[in-house]
Amino acid sequence: MSSPKPSRAERLFLELLSSALNRRAVDGSLFVRLPRKLWLQIITIAHKQCVPALVGEVILSLPKEALPERQLYLKLALIVEATKASNQHQRHCLHRLRASYEAEGLPFVLLKGQSLALYYPESDLRAVGDIDVYLYRPGDYERANAWAQRQGYPLIGMALYEQPYRMEDMIIENHLYITYFGRKKYDSYLSRIMDEVIHHDAFERIKIDGQTYLSLPCELNAVYIFQHILHHFAYLGIAFRQVCDWIYYLQRHREQMDVELFGRYAQELDLMRPMQIFALMAVKYLGIEAKIFPFGLSQEDHLADVVLREIFDGGNFGFEAFRGKSFHNIWQRRWYMFHRTVIRSLRVSPISPEHIRNIGWIAILTRLKLLFR
Repeated sequence: MSSPKPSRAERLFLELLSSALNRRAVDGSLFVRLPRKLWLQIITIAHKQCVPALVGEVILSLPKEALPERQLYLKLALIVEATKASNQHQRHCLHRLRASYEAEGLPFVLLKGQSLALYYPESDLRAVGDIDVYLYRPGDYERANAWAQRQGYPLIGMALYEQPYRMEDMIIENHLYITYFGRKKYDSYLSRIMDEVIHHDAFERIKIDGQTYLSLPCELNAVYIFQHILHHFAYLGIAFRQVCDWIYYLQRHREQMDVELFGRYAQELDLMRPMQIFALMAVKYLGIEAKIFPFGLSQEDHLADVVLREIFDGGNFGFEAFRGKSFHNIWQRRWYMFHRTVIRSLRVSPISPEHIRNIGWIAILTRLKLLFR
């Protein structure tokens, strides 16, 4: 399995992203007298990879002779400011949600999102997504969904263990479990871990705008963040934003992490090998120091190249695959997703056969459960 080498625009994008991740000055000489067409390609990649503000801030810091033309410079400045405003708005919505849920007696654990933005060099540079909350007490997941309906917030789609709904202009996603593998071996093990965490109230406490939120304990969170990456990588694709989340989190927590506990979680969930492959990609193409990873790197260099190419081609949660497409009905759309997912899973299954190879069957079983529940 071989993958095409990164294009010049992709290499320049990686240099900018590496600068942000490693908190180092970018090599400005690479960008002097860069053609407008190449700048547009870099900016397009940054959008597709859901890091326009993170990369944009680096571009704006380039020496004068390396900056893009004024029109593009101003465009990037607006992107950065818009992303900052979106983060501030999302945090405001998060605090409102918390107040509403607390009034209903619905404590939750904040997953991903603003809980990860904390570890960016500037939290407002992380592109916003949904607000994901885990309702960890029995019955609270159903109660939270019922509360959303009483407020007139429309529920979105059908899923087994998470329920998105729209609260004005923000998507909230209630979770019954922090994640779902679709295989009893892994789901049972994760359930036992969470039972212990809940029983001992071992959640990490984090501060957002001075307010305290529950987060997963760091060893489990580091594994969970990667599992979320691998899940979407296997199904439809991921963007570099998800990789940035994981790297920034490990950079901040590496010293305090119980490496033995982290390793046990990763091994029991069969995530260690794909982690090592993704880590090798980050070291090879983003210049990340190997010491931030609480494990050794993979030696499967060709698979690290596959990961890079799949990220570039897939984009944020595979949204690029649907750009410009229209469907006559929901079943045509679902068939397109299923067919694309199966083809993709066959292509990338060597990275993690345990999690990827059975995706077709898991997707079918999940749809059947939804039909008959």
